[in-house]
Amino acid sequence: HFLERDEIQVYNERDVLNKNTNTKYGRLRIKFPNSNEWKIKEFEDKLNLKVDFGGLEDPRIFKFNNNIFALMNGITKSTSRREMYLYNINKDNLVKLYTTNFNLDSILEQKNWTPYVYKDELYFIYSFSELCVLKLIDIERGECKVVKGNPLNYNDSKGIYGSTSFVPWNFPYYIGFAHTRNPWRAVPITYDVESMEIVKIGNVINFTNPKEAIPWRGKSVQFPYDLRIKNGEIILGVEFEDRCPTLLNIDYISFCKQFKM
Repeated sequence: HFLERDEIQVYNERDVLNKNTNTKYGRLRIKFPNSNEWKIKEFEDKLNLKVDFGGLEDPRIFKFNNNIFALMNGITKSTSRREMYLYNINKDNLVKLYTTNFNLDSILEQKNWTPYVYKDELYFIYSFSELCVLKLIDIERGECKVVKGNPLNYNDSKGIYGSTSFVPWNFPYYIGFAHTRNPWRAVPITYDVESMEIVKIGNVINFTNPKEAIPWRGKSVQFPYDLRIKNGEIILGVEFEDRCPTLLNIDYISFCKQFKM
């Protein structure tokens, strides 16, 4: 994935070769404004970089408390479980997220959380089916509290899955693009932040693959990972075939029709 906020550029490398184990893992490359250098962040003190699909993946980038954050999943070094992490890019601080009012140890993988900011508080949609929402309580420790739904009732067999970061759109509505699975496709979704309810799920969207997106593993992937709306310009980040991150400029009128109530 390639993402950008406030001129901070973030690229998630997914196929970094660990020559000692001949396995591949994920890491971040970050470039700050007025710099030509890409800083590499692997978090080897916290993440397992010695197994296939180790390290981190699927970052979602957003602004909170005047800092740029990346929400992502990664395989924890101490337990080899896939957990969710919150990284403050400005302060170079990574914390593992956890819940205090539910024990999630029975769920082997954590991924596809959707972040949004409301009234200067940070929330995560844990799942859409059933709808479950977490609120960040302590940013230094990564402590979260379930404020709606039950994460143990997550149904992996139906519905839609993790979205781009939600952005404000005609308050109290926030919007984003979730995804289906097999094939992976973008789905517009409208969410009421006051009632914490999904108010509309749009139709599945099929984009035209760029010529660089070459199928390679028998799966059809158009994975939405980032949404930016600024000065009438709408940019949607889509990962085609898991190897071709692409920024799409979306026509404003067509975009509005997707979220018309």
